[in-house]
Amino acid sequence: MPRARTLLGLVFILLPLALPLTGCMVLQTSFRLTSEDAAPDAPNRATLAPDLRTTAAVWQDTNTVDLYLTDLPRAALDPTAPLDGITGNIVHIHMFLAPRAGRTPIEDTAQTATVRHLVLSRGLAGVYAGGGFLQPRTSFARDRFAGTMNAGTARLIAADPGFVDALGPARIDTEVLARRDPRTARLIAARLETILARTPRIERDDPEQEPPAADASPASP
Repeated sequence: MPRARTLLGLVFILLPLALPLTGCMVLQTSFRLTSEDAAPDAPNRATLAPDLRTTAAVWQDTNTVDLYLTDLPRAALDPTAPLDGITGNIVHIHMFLAPRAGRTPIEDTAQTATVRHLVLSRGLAGVYAGGGFLQPRTSFARDRFAGTMNAGTARLIAADPGFVDALGPARIDTEVLARRDPRTARLIAARLETILARTPRIERDDPEQEPPAADASPASP
């Protein structure tokens, strides 16, 4: 029995050492944009659901959180790297208010976060922006943030000539769990801002229908 207890103790000691140590390792994340132009049960309803395996969170308080999600390889995140032929996504979710029962609305129609979703299609950029109700699921005690957003809204606000908007007005549904990682957050943010700066804005007849712009700067580490 003593030998069995010793071996069992070694197993519990070694298990944490076998886990990945990278700060941007995804624990559980999904992000989906669904076209609102088609009926909910339409078989050809357009959906964009990239596999965003790199995530990073940064915050300065419990109300202000920036989440960065991407499926781009590390080399493509270099702000000076050419975009020729690159296909992938960068998502920035900026929570500006943590919902509190009795003090803020607790419903999907409220808004506590803005969202920007950069889509790259063979080097052509399109930017969807909007927002929704982000409900935090965990505390900040363990240097990670988890939250969900259902029925958020987004639309294309900027695009290169030739970029095809297959979604139109879209619904945002996401679940994200990311570790605090200021370094990776700054890297993804710099790449995002570099691309946004060169992507032409879409002029709309009704400026009041323009989606809210997300805060471009990550929260201070």
